[in-house]
Amino acid sequence: MKDQDLKETGNKCIKAEKYAEAVFHYTHALKIDDSIYQIYSNRSFAFLKMQQYYYALQDANKVIELNPEWAKGYFRKAEVEYQTQHYAEALESYRKALQLQEDENGLVELIRKTKQELVKQQKDDQQVPWVAAGFGFVLGILAVICAYILPKTPYINNVFLQVFIIILAGVMGFYTGKLHRYSLQKSRKGFLEPPIDLFGEDSTDSLFTQSSNSSSRQEVNKRNSARQRHSVKT
Repeated sequence: MKDQDLKETGNKCIKAEKYAEAVFHYTHALKIDDSIYQIYSNRSFAFLKMQQYYYALQDANKVIELNPEWAKGYFRKAEVEYQTQHYAEALESYRKALQLQEDENGLVELIRKTKQELVKQQKDDQQVPWVAAGFGFVLGILAVICAYILPKTPYINNVFLQVFIIILAGVMGFYTGKLHRYSLQKSRKGFLEPPIDLFGEDSTDSLFTQSSNSSSRQEVNKRNSARQRHSVKT
């Protein structure tokens, strides 16, 4: 099949929401001609739907490399960045797309939405340690009160010790919050990190092999089902 025929087949798979099959056909087309940036764009979309964010971003960047004046390349990049909560990067990519296609009202709305998400994310990142610190202070106060009231003989009578326990609980809460914020930020970065290559091949070729095997298994299952129906009839 020619590259354009494979592209059209991939497009049909996209419409049918068969994204792995679409990747199969797009990859085959790119093996014939790897200069067709529209196919990289379509495959980026398919990867995004499969939540293969690293590959989706790689293809989006390839589109920009091949045709930096095409707005959709930056749009594809922005979509991946938005889905992986990289809102600052997504905002920049959406703006570049809008610069190349100024009459696109949908991009204006996406920029507005991304700005809102970025402000919310920055606010949450700043507040997490302090909210955790406040929670720690409350727990510290409750611990001191319980230690003072519940036992017949209070074993924390020293005021300085009580204050120290409350402050310590708040500090522990603060650093627990910072650790939680760090884990959230790291998980966002992890979305765009290259997956482990279990096949010892090039990353895209590896996924191409997986998609091919998946399509082959589906065909075998269909044939087996057809044989079973035939045997029942006979």
